[in-house]
Amino acid sequence: MGIDETNAMCIMSAMDMQQLLETIWPRNADLASDMSVPYPTAQSWKLRGFFPAERDFDLVACAGRRGHEVTLEQVAQARRATHERRAERKSRNIRVAS
Repeated sequence: MGIDETNAMCIMSAMDMQQLLETIWPRNADLASDMSVPYPTAQSWKLRGFFPAERDFDLVACAGRRGHEVTLEQVAQARRATHERRAERKSRNIRVAS
């Protein structure tokens, strides 16, 4: 694995789900088309940083067809990062409200 590939893997592993989706599919229409879902569904996934777990294999396959090498482990890391960032935001909001 070359330096560029290693850097790409590190960058991908540091992303949350929203960033991962945005990197692979800058256009909502492309995400919708690749995943065979209505445009509003793809738009919602990206805005909320949500991607249904039952579609993870589709995400990996479609990303590959777009030239992005994404593994299930990276998808899981993106899910974890999303969860951690939401929990952090939630705890900050609770402290502010207290």
